[in-house]
Amino acid sequence: MGKTGKPKGLEGDEVVAWYLQAAEGGDAESQYLFGKMYQKGNGVDKDDAEAVKWYRKAAGQGYPAAQHRLAQMYETGSGVSRDLVEAVRWWNLAAEQGDVDAQCRMAEIYRDGTGMAANASEAAKWYRKAARQGGSEAQCCLAGMYRDGIGVDADLSEAAKWYRRAAKQGLAEAQYRLGEMYYQGHGVKQNFSKAVKWLHRAAKHDHAHAKLLLAGMFEEKADKKHDAAKPKRKGQKSGKDKKS
Repeated sequence: MGKTGKPKGLEGDEVVAWYLQAAEGGDAESQYLFGKMYQKGNGVDKDDAEAVKWYRKAAGQGYPAAQHRLAQMYETGSGVSRDLVEAVRWWNLAAEQGDVDAQCRMAEIYRDGTGMAANASEAAKWYRKAARQGGSEAQCCLAGMYRDGIGVDADLSEAAKWYRRAAKQGLAEAQYRLGEMYYQGHGVKQNFSKAVKWLHRAAKHDHAHAKLLLAGMFEEKADKKHDAAKPKRKGQKSGKDKKS
């Protein structure tokens, strides 16, 4: 097999024939790849219904990538009648096998109540699973739940921990939130330089709120410096010495 997932030396119709032979023989990976070919229109005419057929065969054998694709198609109604209950079933099966994107989707489903009753604690559970596998979006969302006490007990230190992990992966929203926490001293020891560092990184990603907070911080710092440099007028009394 080459890097593209196709057998070396085969092109065009030969590739399609090879995949079809393997897929009809029950090979789950080939069934998934054959479904992908139909979904993308690579080597065959684009046909979402045919893609669904092959994804379902692979998904039924427990192939997580096929379960993921099948869930998407049920959710969007591509090649099959839209069915959120069926979509959730396949998302859940893929998520249980460790598919990070499926775990995030399950978290969103429970958070928003898509196709089922909303359940914040279940949303937190799935975000945590994805976050522990390194999913930056999940890490950021889990941090927000700890920050606001949604589905979990509020814990600003835990929020800062997950924001930091996502921020280190380059997620602008997490960089902004971590910088904000350093600025306010929430969940971490207040540190102006660390706040600037993370807010600057978020601003480089064009994060509007990070830019606004940075500007406000430097304006505040400049005002304090200006006030400290003002000479006191001769004979001026401090506020505590003034008579009321």
